[in-house]
Amino acid sequence: MSWFESTLNFLSPGWVGSLIGLAGLLAAVVAYLRSRKRTSLSFAYLGEHLLGSDSNALPEGISVQYHGADIPRLTRSVIVLWNSGENTILGSDVVSIDPLRFCIGTDGEMLSASILKETRSVNDFKIRHPSAHAPNEAIVEFNYFDSKDGVVVEILHTSASRHPRIKGTLRGLPEGMKSVGRMSRSPSLFKRTGLGRLFPFLIASMTTWLPITVGCAFMLTALFGSSETVNTVMTLNLEKSNTAVMMMGGLYLGMGLFSLYLLRRKHPKNLHVEALE
Repeated sequence: MSWFESTLNFLSPGWVGSLIGLAGLLAAVVAYLRSRKRTSLSFAYLGEHLLGSDSNALPEGISVQYHGADIPRLTRSVIVLWNSGENTILGSDVVSIDPLRFCIGTDGEMLSASILKETRSVNDFKIRHPSAHAPNEAIVEFNYFDSKDGVVVEILHTSASRHPRIKGTLRGLPEGMKSVGRMSRSPSLFKRTGLGRLFPFLIASMTTWLPITVGCAFMLTALFGSSETVNTVMTLNLEKSNTAVMMMGGLYLGMGLFSLYLLRRKHPKNLHVEALE
């Protein structure tokens, strides 16, 4: 048998065409992701009550002062703001009558707002002190944000709400800024025992990589395994066929990919700080 006939015999099974089609689809998705040009500004947040709670102020007999004035509670909110698109966002894109600003609940006031980290100093990100008529808002300014440029800001305030908001209008963003939600943190128990770094790895392994591995194993068995192998894998009362094994593999793979999506880091790696852990 010539090499040409051997090649034809290798390419004749149906799984080869399916594999080539899947590879072409993945290549098209990658090409689209690399060529797209979006204008997008995203933010994620993290909040906690340092003193007091969301339902009650400080217990009777306990008082905390800030610059000589009593405060009902002390809340800490951290905001990560970054350019999540490919197009550069200019500070001049902000509409002057609706400036970009950080906001907390109307039941409190901002005590301080500080920059924990910024990608580049040339972005010239600045935070104005809250005004007397809007003590719960702080206007921000910047020069420009290239793709993945951004800042991490810490806000100390007295609002019962731990979830800050960002308001303002930018040209080219008719739908406004995109909130990716609250960032997750490792439980304090694991931090105290020195397992702060190991805990996310264990969770990701059990809920993400294990199902992905099992799913890929099922799908490879359906594609390349013999009929005896397929029958051995199918121990349940299901149809003993490659299709059934492929469906099981797709189910496990989908579970793992969905978990991977939920556990992903929502902000750029270059904006990660210890305050987010």
